Formats: sequence, C-alpha cells, structure tokens
Amino acid sequence: MSNRKRLFSQCLGRVLRAWRLDAGESLLSVANRAGCSLGYMSEVERGRKSVSTEMLSAICLAHHRRLSTLIRQTAFELEQEGA
Repeated sequence: MSNRKRLFSQCLGRVLRAWRLDAGESLLSVANRAGCSLGYMSEVERGRKSVSTEMLSAICLAHHRRLSTLIRQTAFELEQEGA
C-alpha cells in the first residue's frame, strides 16, 4: 500500500473508531451490522485495510451516519496530518 493510501486508511480508521467509541459500541456489534467479520472491521479501524465504497457505505449505515460525513471527517483528519 502506498504511503498516501496508508495515511488515508489510517485517518479513516481513526474516524470510524471514534464513532464507535463515542456510541459506546463494541467492534463486534458494528461489524455484525455492517455485514463483515470482527477481524476485518478491526483491520479497517487500524488503517490496515483498503475498503471498497460498498463496504464503507455498509459501515456508515451500521454507525447510523452518512458516507459524506465520513469523507468530510476523514478529509479533516488528513489535513491535520498535513497531507
């Protein structure tokens, strides 16, 4: 994975983890609602997985959030990183 992709994945994962923790939810409950495995969701939150737009959409639905919100918050994280 290129450095840019890795940075994007890490920022995305931080946003998703913050959403989950703010909601007081377990990784397993979010993964189940999104239709993916616990291991996969963990990898996404740690920024180690590239995610398809379809899976991002499912994860956002599991969080009761919009994909556009995720993109905006991830862009903000990237800007904080100086990317």
